[in-house]
Amino acid sequence: MELNINNLVKEFGSFDDPSNRVVAVDHVNLSVGEGELVTLLGPSGCGKTTLLRMIAGFEDPTSGDVFFGEERVNNVAPNQRNATMVFQSYAIFPHLNVYENIAFGLRLKKIKEKEIEEKMEQVIDLVGLTGLESRQPSQLSGGQQQRVALARAIVMEPALLLFDEPLSNLDAKLREQMRIEIRNLQKRLGITSVYVTHDQAEAMSISDRIVVMNKGRIVQIGTPFDLYARPANSFVAAFIGKVNFMPVRIKDKGCVQIGGATLQVTEMPSGCSVDDTLIAALRPESLIIGHITEESNIYDRGRIIRRTFLGTIIEYEIEVHNEYFSENLIVHTVNPMTPDLFEIGETVFIRCKEEAIHILCETPDLSNSR
Repeated sequence: MELNINNLVKEFGSFDDPSNRVVAVDHVNLSVGEGELVTLLGPSGCGKTTLLRMIAGFEDPTSGDVFFGEERVNNVAPNQRNATMVFQSYAIFPHLNVYENIAFGLRLKKIKEKEIEEKMEQVIDLVGLTGLESRQPSQLSGGQQQRVALARAIVMEPALLLFDEPLSNLDAKLREQMRIEIRNLQKRLGITSVYVTHDQAEAMSISDRIVVMNKGRIVQIGTPFDLYARPANSFVAAFIGKVNFMPVRIKDKGCVQIGGATLQVTEMPSGCSVDDTLIAALRPESLIIGHITEESNIYDRGRIIRRTFLGTIIEYEIEVHNEYFSENLIVHTVNPMTPDLFEIGETVFIRCKEEAIHILCETPDLSNSR
């Protein structure tokens, strides 16, 4: 089933006093294709959960429309929308065992017991709860409780599956495991899904597309790769992973000046002119550092002030002060698996990978870097 959201608005507060009115969702338009998993991503208070609740029917829009396929569902009750939600708190009944929790919705619909048994056998196996059917929720781990909540949602065979930060109560290792399980299950069943999270890594790992929201509005929609490599603005660049912001001066023939180097770039923002000063968004892995040699004199230099071991990568913070800019830059290098690392206090050369330079149509304000 395709989901379409047209010009959706949600306001809270007094309609008699505009000064007390809060616009939680501000004229949002979004289409989710059949079988697609789209994530709503943004900081707390950006409107993503309110948008999800309007899709589910738990909140009424102030204006705008929600369509499930060709059907406008604004006035359809939540239990009639053929959509199920997996909640952050699991919302499983403490007095019912695993089997009874999962079967609850089926029995509420008065489905025949034989059909319930068939559906239950399939879904319990699908989510990996075989052998735990008679356990009480208090006897389950956090991951097992989340599987119960997931099973209860998919056993209803919904046209639309909604997730409201379902993994936020789990520890980091289990959260990573459950991401994979949810994504594999969603792809296997082909259920159109909308997933809310504030966790960038979670969104990047499970989504077909990500919708970045801020202050009630959609800022950018794209694949995880597009948002990471080609953010629309500095907000998206900073929210999706770590980033360095550096001033660039536009030169002719597709060239820019970054620091003391003139580099060729593959894309220029539309509307920019020669001698404009804009912002380059550079991911930590887009920068290369090395020991100072005679050949490295053409590059900018910086002093390492921090080194952090992150497993597969080493993160360096490098202080750069020159005539072009003054900033601390974050650089990621692959862990060489040897003690041969750059030392704190060492002066290194630093240069950009030309193919990874992404220029934003914004003027520099480096006070908000990273």
